[in-house]
Amino acid sequence: LFGHNPKFVHVLNGGLKKWINENKEVTNDVTTIKKSNYKSFEKKELVKNKELIDQNINEKNFKVIDARSNERFEGKVPEPRKGLRSGSIKNSFCIPFNLCLKEDKTFKNKKELELIFETCLKNVNEKNIVFSCGSGVTACVLALAYSLINDKYHPCIYDGSWAESNNLNKDEEIYKNYFNNTDIFFNHSDRIIGRTMVGNHFKKKFSKRPPPGIIVT
Repeated sequence: LFGHNPKFVHVLNGGLKKWINENKEVTNDVTTIKKSNYKSFEKKELVKNKELIDQNINEKNFKVIDARSNERFEGKVPEPRKGLRSGSIKNSFCIPFNLCLKEDKTFKNKKELELIFETCLKNVNEKNIVFSCGSGVTACVLALAYSLINDKYHPCIYDGSWAESNNLNKDEEIYKNYFNNTDIFFNHSDRIIGRTMVGNHFKKKFSKRPPPGIIVT
């Protein structure tokens, strides 16, 4: 992603907790960093933005796989971040990142990982895969897991993830305020059609004329 030489980048499989549990050496000393002429070059093509994600819903140039839990992905539970709607990016898939990890937080073996990714992919050698999550962190876990079974894959992340993609545009905000924070689903003729919600469950359909100043197309 940031264009570092792969020879200089390593991941501690299992993290610091496993390292400490194995009684390996740790220190409180502050590492002295020596200045050098080392340079890296950011690979912007490996990070998707909201515009590209929105375009891809119809164009389908790549597949989006979400690392959140199935419950969050399906909108069955509230998002942990206040103010975020529940749900997922249209046409995306879900593989909870913790499915790829063993109890000690190390990655499962290659065969196990292949079976996990085959739930979403017909071919685990696909390259046009973008990983998402709540805020772009656990998406990196999935991307690394996928690179373990597909060494041709360059990890690609939607770093804004659901926290960004679920934001309402200006007109949608007006609609929701006008209809007492009801979710709006689609427009028809000169009326706005939607459904009122109780928790995360649909209660009933409604149809109202749009608020003043809003043109429905």
